[in-house]
Amino acid sequence: MGVVLLLLSLAMMAVGIAAAYSGSLIIMVERGWAMVIAGTVAASAGAVLLGLSVVAHRLRRIQLVLTAFPGDGERAGEAAPVRAAAAH
Repeated sequence: MGVVLLLLSLAMMAVGIAAAYSGSLIIMVERGWAMVIAGTVAASAGAVLLGLSVVAHRLRRIQLVLTAFPGDGERAGEAAPVRAAAAH
């Protein structure tokens, strides 16, 4: 899943930059402005998706580390039982 997000984000950025460039060549025509705007939106959305894929990858690594080394015989991710404080 992470690889798919990474590839999709790179494709979105490449296509967005290409559309913005080809639209800038015909900027005097209304279609040129639309291509520039659509290209910049696609490229910036691809950059955001790239960031999200990096975050998802790092969260997956954290999850693997936490499940590999559970503490006190408990499974990682489960809340430890709350012990009542001794009354003085």
